[in-house]
Parts: sequence; C-alpha cells; structure tokens
Amino acid sequence: MNLVSGTGCSLEKLLKNTSGNEIDIEVFVGKVRHKCRLVAVRADRETTEKRRRDRRKKARELCKTASRAALARDGWHLMLTNLPADRISVATLAGLYRSRWAVEIQFRAWKQSVHIAAALNRKSNKWHIEALVCGSMIVAPMGLKQMAIYARQVGLAVISPEKIMDWIANDISRRDDPEKLVAFPPELKHVRRDVCKRKSTVIQGLMALS
Repeated sequence: MNLVSGTGCSLEKLLKNTSGNEIDIEVFVGKVRHKCRLVAVRADRETTEKRRRDRRKKARELCKTASRAALARDGWHLMLTNLPADRISVATLAGLYRSRWAVEIQFRAWKQSVHIAAALNRKSNKWHIEALVCGSMIVAPMGLKQMAIYARQVGLAVISPEKIMDWIANDISRRDDPEKLVAFPPELKHVRRDVCKRKSTVIQGLMALS
C-alpha cells in the first residue's frame, strides 16, 4: 500500500514502531497524496496467527516467501476514512466496518442466488425489471432469518450465506403456495461452508512432474 504519514513514515514502519493497540493519524495515500485518516486497531493473537499462517501457506504454494510488510499488516485491522476523529471514534468506526463486511457477504449471496445480473441485463420494460428486483428481494430477509436460526445452533462462521440464499431461491421457484415457502429447511450439512482443498496450479504442476 502506497501510504505515508505526514513525516514520510511508511505504513509498515508505523505498525512496527507502535507499542499501543491503536493508531489514529492523518496520512497520504497514492501518488497524488490523497489526504485521509488512518485508523488501525491491533488484532488479537488468534486472528493474527491465522492470517499469517494462511499468508505463508499461500506463498509456499506459489514457491514464494511472504513479505515482512504483509505479515506486519496481518497483525492489524486497517481502516481509511475521511471522517474526522471528532465525528466518529475509533471504536465506533471499527464496529461500522465489521457491520459493513457482513452486509457485503449477504449482498453477494443474494445477487448470486437470484441471478440478479441476468435479470437486469435482459431486454424488458421497466415494470418487468422492477417486479423481478422486488421479487428477488424477498429472498434477502428470508435468508437472514434462516441464518439466524442456524447461527444459534452452530455459530455464524460455520454457515454459508450463499448456500442458504440458493436454497431459498430454489424453494420459491418450486412452490405455488406462499404459505409453504421454506417449510422444510435443509439439514445443517447442506448449508455448511465448504473447505477449499484444491491445490494451486503451481503445486499441481510440481506434483505432476514428481
């Protein structure tokens, strides 16, 4: 990241030289030196170690070494904003970023499950398009409700939003009676997150040559 402080200190040096758990300073980003506010919150040990393990693993799969700069960033939650400190605190900003990420995941799952891109790109009149969008939006609150039910059972991290949204979209398309929608939810094993076991192209090539 091309980011420097007012004194010309790079992001990596800022993180390395900070002994506290928070950074809240004015920085300049990019070649045009766009001025904004950097807020960094130190990640807990478990999160940091997991990020670094994952980064080192990906680097090894590509026959590379994880950079020190990237490993340093893995120990922090980094946020850039143009909101001044007197308008939003570090704690509030961190909470908003966590909520925003959750919204992004749900929105992506919704778009994929109802094939919204195909619906909006088809030739039709505006009323048809509006009906398709409004109809597809029914999936979103139903998906959130089902996710909450599963989350109480096994925790939210285990659940795949994409699989739940897909199931609801398919269930709606199969039924003609609204009262029977999602009457028979799938078993937990069908909505768990997948564990990616596919090896990188580089590793596959090396295995083929060995």
